[in-house]
Amino acid sequence: MVPHPLRCCFFGALLLLPASVLFAQEIQRGPDKMVTGIRYLPIDQKFLNPIDPSEEAAFWDRVRAVLMERTKKPDGSYKGVDSRTFFESEKWSYPSSLWHILAGNVDGGMKVIQSEDDAAKSWHQHTEGIDLFPGFTVQGQVAKYFFSGNLMTPEYKSRMDRAIKQWTATNPRTTPHPVFKKYNPEIKDGWGPDRFGNKQVDTRRTDAMWGFTGTAIYLFAEASGNEAVRQQAKDEILRYVWSLYNVGMGEWDSSTYLPFSVAPYLNLHAYAKDPEVRMAAKLALDYYHVAAALKYRKGLFSGTSKRDYGNAYRMNSGGFNTYFPLIFGGGKDFAKSADMYAAYAMISPYRPPAATLALARRKLSKSMEVLASKPAYQSWEMTGEAGPSFFETLFLAKSYDLSSVVGKGGADDIAPFRLTFDRGNDSAAVFLASSRSRFCEKFEGDGIGQYRNLLVWLSPPADGQSFRFALPTGIAVSGDGNWQFADTGTAWIAVQTFGLEGFSSVSPDEKEKKDFPDTAFFSAKRTGSSAGGFALLVAEKGDYPSFGAFKDAVKTKARVDSKRLAEKSVRLTAPDDTFVEVRLVEGSLPEINRNGEVRDWSDSQNWKLWQTVNGDLVSLGWKEGTLRLACDSRTYTGSFTIEGWQKPDASPKDLEVTKNLKAEAAFSD
Repeated sequence: MVPHPLRCCFFGALLLLPASVLFAQEIQRGPDKMVTGIRYLPIDQKFLNPIDPSEEAAFWDRVRAVLMERTKKPDGSYKGVDSRTFFESEKWSYPSSLWHILAGNVDGGMKVIQSEDDAAKSWHQHTEGIDLFPGFTVQGQVAKYFFSGNLMTPEYKSRMDRAIKQWTATNPRTTPHPVFKKYNPEIKDGWGPDRFGNKQVDTRRTDAMWGFTGTAIYLFAEASGNEAVRQQAKDEILRYVWSLYNVGMGEWDSSTYLPFSVAPYLNLHAYAKDPEVRMAAKLALDYYHVAAALKYRKGLFSGTSKRDYGNAYRMNSGGFNTYFPLIFGGGKDFAKSADMYAAYAMISPYRPPAATLALARRKLSKSMEVLASKPAYQSWEMTGEAGPSFFETLFLAKSYDLSSVVGKGGADDIAPFRLTFDRGNDSAAVFLASSRSRFCEKFEGDGIGQYRNLLVWLSPPADGQSFRFALPTGIAVSGDGNWQFADTGTAWIAVQTFGLEGFSSVSPDEKEKKDFPDTAFFSAKRTGSSAGGFALLVAEKGDYPSFGAFKDAVKTKARVDSKRLAEKSVRLTAPDDTFVEVRLVEGSLPEINRNGEVRDWSDSQNWKLWQTVNGDLVSLGWKEGTLRLACDSRTYTGSFTIEGWQKPDASPKDLEVTKNLKAEAAFSD
């Protein structure tokens, strides 16, 4: 069934809903009391992406599989509900409570939801003992209030009403904490009000944390009737979504935090009354899910990443891999490892566009290359002249994804390279590389050039350091001439090093054994004070008749030209004579020649957030505000602009001081 097109546009009108609808959601249950669906609060279809009934049924099947696995014992009784309340421990206990409510253990879930906070009589006495300071906790409080408010005792519900009214009487972001009142520089650790008492809420500005607190301030101000604070929070939300659609996301594509960024906008989309805000929430979610779909392969994170902790390199590990299989499907044994934050998707009426689902499932008519740009981490400080800080190349093939990123300087939480390939029907695996020892760190001076399935990684001299490689055990790596070859079963890999001593198997240390089970490690030590690195070719069935034919073509026709290595320049030429060349430029981005075209980092035409080189798969221009996606005969277009801010010199920093914003937003799906 092809979804019918929808289009809507808003210019600042305020939709008022009667208070009686706030708690009108109905959980539909089967004979086992397990949820089979939710009759959501009234929400106009113009705020929803159309969804095929079979997709909706499959989503609830996945929900039930998770709940059966995570809330039920083998004898059918319920497992214990997580009941922690210290500081931000509600990141676990509130989603756990929601899981149990959905699974039929309503009393068990509500007992935790209405339990007394650890610091009720100290830190939170000014808000009736309700904890509204930590970002993770505030996110849970929103879902707790709006989704399960009708299940609360009248006393507890009234207590929450009073708490949120008091909390939003003035803006919590700018109001001192009544217990601590000022910032305490003597406390060096922790994120509590004892350290940051100059505010009534956690003011960290990561995408996830800012979303947690900003959407909570908005929704609670709207519910309590504190209009001045509601408008301030609305401005903040519109500014943020403008940034997503115009300069990108500072905490981009995080393999750890992307699900946390999604969660608050699910709340906002479900419960906001103002149509501008609700549409902004929907378009933020559409953006996030396209970003996730580009990096999703059968349940495994598949791309470069900011704020990468090195815990998403295998199935069922890390925030991304334990959340998005619920949304996109796939992912072997997902139900056993599903992240608690999946609870917020389970109670949400939001569903991604059909084209996004098709992209996540790699329903591509041909291999696609996508070039992307990423802003500085502190994107809200960007001036009008500032361009992107990082540039990504992503190649999506039938059975693998190859990705890399370049940027000035180093970063200890950016994973600059991934090759992700299929392993069976519902799983995938990765080939990893690093110019030092950590796979989730971008080291200063490194330059990675990529053209489709070709890649050159060139690193400046670093005495005593070795390049590190990793592959799943069971995949044989064999040397043949100057090349190392590996057949993963779906993708074929060829690697040749330069400026390095050779490619040898090494034993993992104790930490690597823990973090990377069932993984084989290889090392190539640098020679003297030379620059060094490796060239990589990837292919699959269809590119060559067989793995043997691939090997023969690489050995006889591919060339790695490292004659100018002393000048920090290397070229890889493929058997079909396409090539990529990298030259390191000290203190700047590398010079990358992609088959005859040198990337001009200063040209704003190369700053697009997403652009498909060889098709119309996905596009989002720099400061243009319109996202387009076309996949498997499905299309999606989403536009978000702020009145008067669609111009080349528009900047998040300037928007910070602008008030009473008006948004223009529309989508078609």
